[in-house]
Amino acid sequence: MMSESPGFQENVTGFSDRRVDRTDEPIPAVEKQLKRLVADGDLLAAVLAGEDGLTIVSSESESEERSDPEIVSALVGHISRIRGFAEVSFFKDRVRDLMIGDVSGLSCHCRFFDLMDQPVTLAIVLRNSERAEEILERGETGIRRIIEIHYLGEPSDGTC
Repeated sequence: MMSESPGFQENVTGFSDRRVDRTDEPIPAVEKQLKRLVADGDLLAAVLAGEDGLTIVSSESESEERSDPEIVSALVGHISRIRGFAEVSFFKDRVRDLMIGDVSGLSCHCRFFDLMDQPVTLAIVLRNSERAEEILERGETGIRRIIEIHYLGEPSDGTC
């Protein structure tokens, strides 16, 4: 028998399942994913926004130091325009990530990707950016999996 760890539950097949608090609705499922990222990554906020800066879904920290998701989404809109300029003027390929930070160590990291053929941005706000890449990767993978399961019936990599 497998031992349980926080966030894991043994399912009927005997395999450990990390998805303890589930929903079949995609937006609430993505919101739960963002809440988990905020908690596990010690983030101030996590936002999934359209390239126009409108919030699709968000989560913010329960701590006193947190970032307003609506402000983060508005920042995403500006960062998306910077991304477009950078792709045309400087880079030879699509920009995947952009980061903006202040001298105190507060930073906003943005991951750009398409979801259902629509451009979206996953933005995370944090103090220690050492794990930003890992957190963005986990967030993007989780969001893609949720959407693929809901709309296609299974994730494209064949895992559930």
